[in-house]
Amino acid sequence: MGARPMTASGPTLTQREDCSRHGDWGYRWQEANVIPLIRDASVRAVHRTGSVRAESIRPIEASTFRAENITFEVTRRLVEQPWFDDVLATVRELLALGRNWDGSNEQAIHPKAIKRAMHILRTVGEEGPRPDLVPLPNGSVQLEWVYRNQEVKIESPPFGLVSVSICDPLVGKTEVRAGNQSKIWHELKDRLAIGTVDVKRWAKAAIERAVVEEPNEERSHYIATVPSCPGVLASGDSLDAALAELESVMFGWAHLKLRDGDSDIPPMGGIDLVNTT
Repeated sequence: MGARPMTASGPTLTQREDCSRHGDWGYRWQEANVIPLIRDASVRAVHRTGSVRAESIRPIEASTFRAENITFEVTRRLVEQPWFDDVLATVRELLALGRNWDGSNEQAIHPKAIKRAMHILRTVGEEGPRPDLVPLPNGSVQLEWVYRNQEVKIESPPFGLVSVSICDPLVGKTEVRAGNQSKIWHELKDRLAIGTVDVKRWAKAAIERAVVEEPNEERSHYIATVPSCPGVLASGDSLDAALAELESVMFGWAHLKLRDGDSDIPPMGGIDLVNTT
């Protein structure tokens, strides 16, 4: 994937070549017990469910959700992402963090920081890979993406400018502060959407290699798998439903693999996601 320099309406703070492939949160609490709760690489890579939606987060109308005393809107494309329910579950956990959540007098996560983070996700991430939502000691929320050796971090405070950090192995690290009208939001959306079309094509090609088990005396549903992707499966009440669910699962699975820098994604239909540049 060819990278291009970022531009922004705000000042460039730093540019350097010290990016690491997977990045580092850089906070004292990065090894604390809260991390497996917030950043779990094993989340539903092989099947989807709506059951993870937190009781404290409820839809109040189409594409609008309420969590405690905040309301945020999302797009239909965002809701359809395989990882969207997991994002809602993380929002629940963030809202549950009170003061001193890691033993160093951290501030409770501000609800407006969460609402702003969801607005940012709606703006730039509706067609991208799954983000991590990370709590910060100052009460802010940080959105993080690691995708094809790139790392994007957006700190969402309850008030003031947003901090954006882009780490690209080809152009180094760029940090900017951005307001609502900054041009960087358009560029971030383009950057995060890179590869999404390829992943969708890859998932469709994977379905052509699917193996489907028909219902039997022990179960009433179809089960669809792809032999070259062990552990990935989907089920449905009909053959078409099982294959449609498998395509969605394969799309989400590939995105998680790319996010985590895994190289064991098999080519499908001539599409090699790992070695695509």
